[in-house]
Amino acid sequence: MEVVFTDTSSTILDGKYLILSKLGQGAYGEVFLTRHITLGALRAVKCICKSRDIYNTARREAEALRNLRHTSLPIIYDVDEDDVYFYIIEEYIEGTPLSEYVRNRGRLTENETCSISMSICAVLIYMQAQEGLCHLDIKPENIMVTEDGIRLVDFGSSGFADAAPECVTGTVGYAAPELYHEGTVQPECDVYSLGILMSFMLTGQTPGSKDNILCSENLQFIINRCTAWEPLQRYEDASKLLQALRSHFLQNIEITENPTVILVAGSGRRVGATHFAIMLAAHFTSEGVSCLLELASESQKRMPVPLYGRVSHISCEGGVYSVDGVCVVPDYNGYAVPIDEEGRRSFSVIIREIGSMWECEESTFDSIAGEGRTLVLVTGHTFEELLDYEKAAARLGEAGVDYVSAVNYADGREYAGIRKEHNMRRAFRIPYCPGPYAFRMRGGQLERTFIQKHHEKTGRDRCRGHKKRLWSDTLSSVRRQLSVKREKKAGSGEQPHHRDID
Repeated sequence: MEVVFTDTSSTILDGKYLILSKLGQGAYGEVFLTRHITLGALRAVKCICKSRDIYNTARREAEALRNLRHTSLPIIYDVDEDDVYFYIIEEYIEGTPLSEYVRNRGRLTENETCSISMSICAVLIYMQAQEGLCHLDIKPENIMVTEDGIRLVDFGSSGFADAAPECVTGTVGYAAPELYHEGTVQPECDVYSLGILMSFMLTGQTPGSKDNILCSENLQFIINRCTAWEPLQRYEDASKLLQALRSHFLQNIEITENPTVILVAGSGRRVGATHFAIMLAAHFTSEGVSCLLELASESQKRMPVPLYGRVSHISCEGGVYSVDGVCVVPDYNGYAVPIDEEGRRSFSVIIREIGSMWECEESTFDSIAGEGRTLVLVTGHTFEELLDYEKAAARLGEAGVDYVSAVNYADGREYAGIRKEHNMRRAFRIPYCPGPYAFRMRGGQLERTFIQKHHEKTGRDRCRGHKKRLWSDTLSSVRRQLSVKREKKAGSGEQPHHRDID
């Protein structure tokens, strides 16, 4: 294999790989995007200069990675070398670096941070168990967020446990401090980096920033232990850290005695009830509310969770899925592990989809009326869908169930007509949202509509603010009218009249 790197636009490696572009360059080599000439498949080729000190280590680690098969690791297809370079041909991973993923969102929620961290822990445990390998360069740029989950890339700094590194190649701020003081490679090194990574995900800021971490006291304790200066004070390996994160993720310390339960039902089939339930859960999650989404059973569903829109990350711990940070418990064909009442009380809001109105039994409505829960009746905009809505509304009225109407697939003008014609008292229009797991509505409309405690707390202040705004608008209107009159008089040359005072 012989390459001239001055012009790579049409260079062919080893008679197999056509170089398409340069993906990046590090301290010890370059990475190129290539296409296999025969198969047509994309490959990433790393070229490491053999004159560097890292060459021998890179060769051993590449051989170790060839034997690893994990969904969160790139596949190593081949290794080769010539007189100048050592080559690693591996899977090309399409996705978004975690650094960009967090930057686009500002910061991640606590649930999504835990979910991503647990996925990284799982692959670190596998690497350690199979080959005794540590990554040693865990940072946002080396975590790829893909549609299939989290992928850990760039093993140029990795090393074997209990070995002294030939040189420090980690990233300042993320690398464990002992690596800069001739310490040996240990699993605690990756634990430290992962702790710093969690801080980055929660704040969106690079290491060393003064921004406070917005998370629960328990997760802050986990991060502080990960980033302890002394290795013996940290979690001894990724498996211990995974246990702590899993315990925090599934059994939150803050227990809610009476979670707010919001039921979502469709007036008929295919009106978007599932889609809207996901939107509700995503919104509350993005606002920092501990929210659980429970989806209705449906035999036609093949996937354990509906993946509407572009989903970047999905994982499952103890039967609770995390889809882009949204906690989901599906009930499709018995795939999900049932969650008990204690687990439910760890969430302050539960969004529960109950399917179509025509699939619900009368006992369901009796329990809704007795427990005083909020029910959202989702309908479409067509004649047949609105006819189903009228029947469903009558059925709820007979059962004494209070509900909120939600109109789907309608624009603003159409929604106004539908609401008036069908006498919808409490209603709103579902906005268009192709990616429900990333939905967020500003202005607190959803909180005021569905969370009674929030409504009671803010209702009086909102009325006072409304009156103040009306008074301010009235004064502004009067001032504008007086200003116009003065300008007219000034333009006509008229002098103001004065009354004589006797």
